[in-house]
Amino acid sequence: MKNEQKRSMKRTLQVRFVLLSTLAAALLLAIVVFVSLLRSYGSICNRADHLIDIILKTPDSPEIGDARYFSVLLSPGGSRFIADLTHTSQLPEKTAGIYTKQVMHSGKDSGFLEGWRYRVTKDTEGIHILFLSRKLPLEMFRDTREMLILVALGGTILAGVVLTLVSGQVVAPLVEANEKQKAFITAASHELKTPLAVISADSQLLEMELEGNEWIKDIQLQTQRLTDMTQDLVYLSRCDEGISQGSFIQFPISDLAEDVAASYRSLAESRNIPFRLSIQEGLSCTGDEEALRQLMTILLDNAFRYCATGGSIRLVLEETQRKLRFSVTNSARNVNEEELDRFTDRFYRGSTSAGIPGSGLGLSIALAICRRHKGKLQVTSPTGEDIRVTAVI
Repeated sequence: MKNEQKRSMKRTLQVRFVLLSTLAAALLLAIVVFVSLLRSYGSICNRADHLIDIILKTPDSPEIGDARYFSVLLSPGGSRFIADLTHTSQLPEKTAGIYTKQVMHSGKDSGFLEGWRYRVTKDTEGIHILFLSRKLPLEMFRDTREMLILVALGGTILAGVVLTLVSGQVVAPLVEANEKQKAFITAASHELKTPLAVISADSQLLEMELEGNEWIKDIQLQTQRLTDMTQDLVYLSRCDEGISQGSFIQFPISDLAEDVAASYRSLAESRNIPFRLSIQEGLSCTGDEEALRQLMTILLDNAFRYCATGGSIRLVLEETQRKLRFSVTNSARNVNEEELDRFTDRFYRGSTSAGIPGSGLGLSIALAICRRHKGKLQVTSPTGEDIRVTAVI
């Protein structure tokens, strides 16, 4: 089972590595092709415009060479059409007229039309349009474009094949390191159980002899914190290894939310915290009932622990788009929205938790429970003066 999970993780990392690396290679090649084609097309345009300038200014210049071109003159109002076709051959005057109409209809002063680069100028005589043949450079450009695109596609495919062949060696150290990390956490957690149990038992015996000793109470408190942290680490480690920790059944989740919330009413009254509930009735869920109870408990524990003085707490359970949404919102002070995305990191504690005891593992466990139920966990601050943790399953 463990080897199968290891192979599954390795395959997943390989697929991600190959896809992301191939995508990066394809993007790089696409940028190179685009820049190359853009420069080539710009060079064609600049060369054509340069020849047009020479034709208009010094039509006898030897630089023109054997370039093919023709000009058209439209008198003001379009009453007269004169085409000069002496510098081109096999181009009927009718075709020149069609090109002229298309250029006038486009409304552009320059551009390409059927392999001709044109420029429109106006003076007192009317509208002059000069057409310069650029069919050969444009054909070469199209051939170059097709070749570069084929080369880019071939390079992308080749990169994908090579990356697929080497991906196993690339991700193997990552998989091994992850396995060692999980093994270390599991082993350390189990090894801590025995000394913690001994310390707890000895402190209880000492308390019987030295009743009311504050140092013994502090030992018991810290021992309990270590015990809880150890249990949380074991739970997270088992989640990482994909070990099932409870069966999925169908149960009324609305009743579960009511039951969990009821245990916090007395705490809310004792601390004078307004505790509002909005639980949609009749909702059912297929999942691990005990895990989801733990999820709700974690969110409510955090809300009551970190609720600002004079603030309030709101619990909402509803069904939206065939998904269950359980959220807990508590008032907070000095919320740093840049920290919210890190709240689910293990052992991370934000600025709002300063001076409040905790291990920073609660939301990590809540996230693991959500993922096990194919859901997600979101931490937001709708108003900037509160923190909302939403579990969607």
